[in-house]
Amino acid sequence: MANESHIANLIARQLRRDITATEAQELESWRDAYPSHRTFLEEETREEVLIGTLREGRQMSKDATWRKFEILRDQYLLSQQRAPIIRRYWQMAAAVLIVLAGIGLYLWRSASKDGITETPNPLLAALPVTADKASLFLEDGTSIGIDPALQGWVAIQRATVTAVGDSNRVSYSSDVLNLPGFLFRTTSPSPAIPYNVLHVPYGAKYELTLPDGVQVILNAGSTLRYPITGAGHQRNVALTGQAYFSVPHDPQHPFIVRTGGRQIEVLGTEFAVRNYPGEQLQTITLQKGKVKVHSGKQIVELHPGQEAQVSDNDAVKVINVNLDNALSWKEGYFNFDDLDLRAAVCQLAQWHGMKVRIEKDVKTKSLGIGNIAQGIPLPKLLKLLELPDLHFEIRDSTIIVRK
Repeated sequence: MANESHIANLIARQLRRDITATEAQELESWRDAYPSHRTFLEEETREEVLIGTLREGRQMSKDATWRKFEILRDQYLLSQQRAPIIRRYWQMAAAVLIVLAGIGLYLWRSASKDGITETPNPLLAALPVTADKASLFLEDGTSIGIDPALQGWVAIQRATVTAVGDSNRVSYSSDVLNLPGFLFRTTSPSPAIPYNVLHVPYGAKYELTLPDGVQVILNAGSTLRYPITGAGHQRNVALTGQAYFSVPHDPQHPFIVRTGGRQIEVLGTEFAVRNYPGEQLQTITLQKGKVKVHSGKQIVELHPGQEAQVSDNDAVKVINVNLDNALSWKEGYFNFDDLDLRAAVCQLAQWHGMKVRIEKDVKTKSLGIGNIAQGIPLPKLLKLLELPDLHFEIRDSTIIVRK
């Protein structure tokens, strides 16, 4: 009989889809040798069983788990020397289960009985969606409010873990526990590509890491729809608002950003897109690499330091820009260089989700040059920007500019 660890590894390789034809035939022969083998494979490798293991597994620290693993391993080696043949199947099952779950369902359930200290780190409970917090909408329709003060897992979807970290970070990973041998590298084939939607409230920014390594900074009042698993030849996301994308080079899987009826196509690059509802211009600013902007019948290729300005009638104008100024928002600053009064105040209002009203007798002028931190409370910031003939007032959800 093949030894237990060898069969366990064959099962693991099959689930990871890197098993050879010879190994697959060996595993098939083992499966068909006894009905109990077939039952074991069918029952214990179901996705919901493994996901259940994950949910329990997050309740113990990695160090405690590995200590438990070493204890069971030593016990297993001892039992091999004296166990009756009739017990070999159950020992093999335990070994397979250890590999299947990366460490083993038995380890999680029995660790506390052996006096091993547990480190609580549970799946976070879903919080209600509120206007002042980021919101995550899962593929099954579940909506989750994100509290930056709470960190940990918020969802497990098709063996992909969604986690919230510090500094407003949301990440996706298939490498669930970062432990050697963990099996959740791939999921069962599905006819539908699973998508999530992340909405960022006004007055905040979020950083998003997708499983394929794409990094996104999503600005205030923005919404991004994106795939959470392999998405075929193309990787498509849909943006409303403003975002900065850092896309690893992958010529086999173009990355497409859709904004209304337009799209930006990239193979590997860093760029920003601004597409807020109600604004007359959509902008695409390129920092590194190349992008193609598709607007109506036009296709425009950008080079670093260039910005495409797309109007409502799909006309595209390409200009050279100061990247430090154009991308200051992702570093946490407002930049008023080369902006008139209305454009500068609208930038402040957009960040806070407010409207702007400028009285007729106010002269168009510049608010100055340089960067201003986004974290300054709005009343204090407006007070700092006032001039002898320029004053600001906040009334309800409107910034009023008066003489």
